Amino acid sequence: MTILTLGQLRSSVRDWAKRSSLGDALLDDFVTMTETALNHGERTDDGGYIVFPLRVRDMETIATVTVTNGAATLPSNFLEAITVRNPADVTYSLQYITPEFMADRYPTGQNTVSPADYTIVGSTLYSPIDLELRYYARIPPLVADGQNWLLTKAPNVYLFGCLSQYSAYDKDPEKYTGYRQLMNAALGGLNAADVNSRAGSMTRRASMAVC
Repeated sequence: MTILTLGQLRSSVRDWAKRSSLGDALLDDFVTMTETALNHGERTDDGGYIVFPLRVRDMETIATVTVTNGAATLPSNFLEAITVRNPADVTYSLQYITPEFMADRYPTGQNTVSPADYTIVGSTLYSPIDLELRYYARIPPLVADGQNWLLTKAPNVYLFGCLSQYSAYDKDPEKYTGYRQLMNAALGGLNAADVNSRAGSMTRRASMAVC
């Protein structure tokens, strides 16, 4: 079955689970929980990852953050900063420091001509100047009968993620573990493809040069 839309994903989950009675609202819960796991990862009690957070170039976004009185609201889909730069001089990046260190280091504020640091508290970024923010954005949630880049690129990630959530709902730990492993394998392929798309040709040329 082709999986290009939320409706087709629902149908596939029902088929794989052999549960035609699963309602759309419950299936949409599985989709939301899968997206949450991909956006933020999932950890065990000892700190190891059950699911690594997805971080690929399709999630990279650049936005200009306008600062007012030293503060700016982060984009609503913000997950994680990649680079934070002065749009007027992108030859260097500002560095993240903790809010406590920011207060101790700059009790009267930073130099607005060449600031060196920024910090984040909740959904607010603190800096004395406007910034160019390159960041990882949340996976656009699947809604109605829509689609997003991840479903188009890797429908198996969604399918196995939803089936693992269904298995947890169905109290079947064996299937839960199996589908979670399949989802992680699909994520591994997606991450490897992302690395190759960025630097694969360069790596191959370097390997050929060594030979």
